[in-house]
Amino acid sequence: MDQELIKVNINIAGRAFPVLVNSTEKLRIPGLEKQINADIQRLQKAYPQMDMQDCLSMAIIKLAFGNKNEEAPELLETALRIKEKLSEVDL
Repeated sequence: MDQELIKVNINIAGRAFPVLVNSTEKLRIPGLEKQINADIQRLQKAYPQMDMQDCLSMAIIKLAFGNKNEEAPELLETALRIKEKLSEVDL
């Protein structure tokens, strides 16, 4: 039988995002929030010229790839490409 999904807000960069998770995933939310927000703060200090969207993109890319090096140039390039693509899409 499938686990019941629970609606939870995850707070990233001062904004709440509603997500549906199972009970196991719900337990991971606080640690995930803390990790992403800490990564964003580190990136803001390391790259003061970047806006919040760039920092958020890099933090998420880092999380997705499990890369522990915030200053990897390829991550910065990827984040900038993502930002360019996002600006082309009218959300």
